[in-house]
Amino acid sequence: ADEGARLVLAARNAERLEAVAATCRQRGAKAIALPPDVADEARCQALIQQSGEAYGRLDMLVNNAGMAVVSKLEDLPDLHLFQRVMDVNFRGAVACTYHALPYLKQSGGQIVNVASLGGLVAIPYNSSYCASKFAMVGFSDALRMELAPAGVSVTVVCPYWVVTEFHEHYL
Repeated sequence: ADEGARLVLAARNAERLEAVAATCRQRGAKAIALPPDVADEARCQALIQQSGEAYGRLDMLVNNAGMAVVSKLEDLPDLHLFQRVMDVNFRGAVACTYHALPYLKQSGGQIVNVASLGGLVAIPYNSSYCASKFAMVGFSDALRMELAPAGVSVTVVCPYWVVTEFHEHYL
């Protein structure tokens, strides 16, 4: 923001998202706040389209959505929550990336996928989370090879523990 970036910020909490966008604008950035549900491909497509329309280009996409269900697989009442974790943590990144590719190829941009240490090492009672983050790592590695000839770089980050409200929102 301090360097005058043009940002499109996306997160679930619209009120907090707008507060972050306002802070970015105060610091010199252009910032738009869009609260999509990344589990919905149509909303991912709209997010990317609105971003491209707002600034005419897209230089970087950061996929950082995440949620978790803490449970043994056998203790889940059905697979709905498992599927929701996969939809948010993995399929949302795939959808956003897919729709952003034309812009990123045009700009020679960058994709940053935030996975987790849980995408490299299994964590008990987190089978859906680990599955989604292992998928993110594999997706990122394959995509990196696919997009190298187009000049688009792909980075995957696997943090151990982050200081956020993530752990307070376990399902």
